[in-house]
Amino acid sequence: TENYANLFLDQDPGNNSIKNIMPYDVANYLCYYISNYKKFKQNLNGLFEFRKEAERLNKQLKNISQKHAINIEEEIIPILGNEFGIARLASGDKIGIVKTKNTKRMSFLLSTISSETNENIRHLDDADLFYYLFGDPFKSFKRPYYLIIENHLILASNNKALQNFENNYARQNLLNISEKNIAFQQYLSNQGNIFYFLHNSNSKSIFKSFLSRAAYQATKGQDFNWKSIYGLSIQFSADKNKFYTNLYMSKLPENKDSLLKIDSLALD
Repeated sequence: TENYANLFLDQDPGNNSIKNIMPYDVANYLCYYISNYKKFKQNLNGLFEFRKEAERLNKQLKNISQKHAINIEEEIIPILGNEFGIARLASGDKIGIVKTKNTKRMSFLLSTISSETNENIRHLDDADLFYYLFGDPFKSFKRPYYLIIENHLILASNNKALQNFENNYARQNLLNISEKNIAFQQYLSNQGNIFYFLHNSNSKSIFKSFLSRAAYQATKGQDFNWKSIYGLSIQFSADKNKFYTNLYMSKLPENKDSLLKIDSLALD
């Protein structure tokens, strides 16, 4: 295969539970579900071969194994869960999330190939491990910091982003428990392979950084009326050699007095 998304055509759809730990300040997220990791990894290796990256990544994996006396294939891969994804926060920070089957075992194994930075956060000693395991979503996390929350491995390129994520989780400042998000999610499918969500209000500063001043001002005008949109979701569910897609966008109530509880940063 020559396209990352096509790796999921061989996978059965499943539930996206990662969305349940997204913090209230998430701007967008892209989550993935795989039913068979072995098949996924075979196809991913084929994609690495096509890109002429396989030799470099295999050499890097071998170096990690020899340096730390750990067998990634036999020890870490068996305890990987069926879900992973990335999220961009309103601040612009990116977060990676991987679900695990055995939190204690994962914590121990990763501790042998990382260094401590504070009580809960560690820094991987070597690069490209998660790109090797999952591909494109983790390419920017060369040598990430990480922490473990329940049965989720949380990755970031800096320590502060993880501390903020940990604090929001501890305080239960989560998007999925807000009334507006609950109302939004009820129209989405529970099953799929690729899940994309964009939170409009939390994405304002990101939009502004990508658009020209004139284009950004146009989105705030009455003709475009983008500010009335709560969020947008696109879901892809595999069926043999094709995807079924589900696109949903919702508007905020027009009567401000009837607005549900605020669940965003409402950045300007």
